[in-house]
Amino acid sequence: MSDHLIENKLGPAALGWALMLGSLLDGIPENTALGVSLGGGGGVVLLVAIAVGNVPEAFAGGATIAVLADSLMPEAYREGGWWVGLSTALGFLVAFALGG
Repeated sequence: MSDHLIENKLGPAALGWALMLGSLLDGIPENTALGVSLGGGGGVVLLVAIAVGNVPEAFAGGATIAVLADSLMPEAYREGGWWVGLSTALGFLVAFALGG
């Protein structure tokens, strides 16, 4: 329902907001359950279960990059010009440097 509201309000620009909303809503139940169980002292098993459950989501990261490359980047380039490409490349460089 919230995806539909975002799409009606923003039109073609809704894809990025919809991806952000999906990521946010995906993490709320896991983090709530983990916080409650860690507060009670028995959260190690749940922590392992969440970590193992997130492995398939990490493979979905490739699909997210494909959506970005196919839908968002061309539109961003049309709207922002060469600056968008330079900013994107710089962002990936910084993320790579921080991750390694």
